[in-house]
Amino acid sequence: MKIQAGHLERQAVVYVRQSSPQQVLRNRESGINQRAIREGEALLPGLVRCGACGHVMRVAYKDNRFQYQCKGKRSAYGKSSCQFLSGQAIDDAVTEEFFRALHPAHIDALEQVSARQAEHHQESVHHLEQEVVRLEYEARRAERQYNHVDPENRLIAATLEKKWEAALEAVEQARSKLAEERQRAPAPVSVPENLRHAFADAGQRLPEIWQSLSAPTRKSLLRTLVHGVNLLRRPDGTVQIRIVWPGGLVSERIARLPVFTLRGTELEAKIVARIRHWTDEGLESAEVAECLNHEGLIPCRSASFTAGIVAKLKKRHGVISNLQKLRRGAACQACTAPEMARLIGIDPSWIYRKIGDGTIKIRRDPRYHCYLFPKDKKTIHAMKRLKNQEVPHASIPKVHHDG
Repeated sequence: MKIQAGHLERQAVVYVRQSSPQQVLRNRESGINQRAIREGEALLPGLVRCGACGHVMRVAYKDNRFQYQCKGKRSAYGKSSCQFLSGQAIDDAVTEEFFRALHPAHIDALEQVSARQAEHHQESVHHLEQEVVRLEYEARRAERQYNHVDPENRLIAATLEKKWEAALEAVEQARSKLAEERQRAPAPVSVPENLRHAFADAGQRLPEIWQSLSAPTRKSLLRTLVHGVNLLRRPDGTVQIRIVWPGGLVSERIARLPVFTLRGTELEAKIVARIRHWTDEGLESAEVAECLNHEGLIPCRSASFTAGIVAKLKKRHGVISNLQKLRRGAACQACTAPEMARLIGIDPSWIYRKIGDGTIKIRRDPRYHCYLFPKDKKTIHAMKRLKNQEVPHASIPKVHHDG
């Protein structure tokens, strides 16, 4: 059956109208109302709660963006707000989970979970009923013991009276708990057959036509299965999303949010430490960026690290390459080809030509990725003799360093 946007809108309205009174009450308690569904592009108003304090998160619009904001602590206690979370990535993540839940296998699993929860509830009620019967027997037994005691034995009578009163109090508490448990009977989850058939094809087609649906229709469709969303920002710039489905079933999802700055955070310190480590290993900025991306680290305001981002972080935090350390004289007692050329009074190109034709036997240093000459009198003297054609070639020993 081919599903069109208008057909899905009608099915969503029918399903919302067929909701049970208990569901309507839950919707009111969670702040879901017609105004929230009608207004704005955010898909989850009224459904979202703060994972830090538990308050309902409001929607705030600015230009073409929107945020889910928690101002519970500010309103109640005058403290700073818990969270300000960019909303689009959250809506997209919940929508993807909603698409997955539309597959027939997921709908069947949802109904099976609901049935198991109903069975567990019945078992709990049965256990509480047995507990009430047991406590009532204990209370009657305590009453008989009190009635049969000799009134003149005041100490025993007082003890038995207290025991009887405690038994009666336990009975009342058990009866109250039983009544509360009976009232908490979970409403069975059953997707109407007409909506099930519509969603059978929608599981594949809905993602294609989702953006063509109106915002109120998308919100209504999401609310057929999504009963609540809990959000908690994590230190790494991601948000933990806990989605509550019918019957209390919960699934989790991690989404990345735009981060405008990481300065002063633990995440930035970790990134800089990794950059420093790989730079000390001799990797260039582009190679460091690949390593950071491979480890799943993400920069602010960008999807992945690039050589330019790494270079900026190096400059900001004073991370210098091994070659820069060498040129500053902080790495080891060695010099580069241009520096050796200056020491012996020759153009650097002469040294590179001699290396190319094998006259100067030297290997490129694996750590610094360049030719290094020991900065000692013996090497300088050998190079001067080669320059003056006093020897046919020069063999330059490997530079030993700990930098």
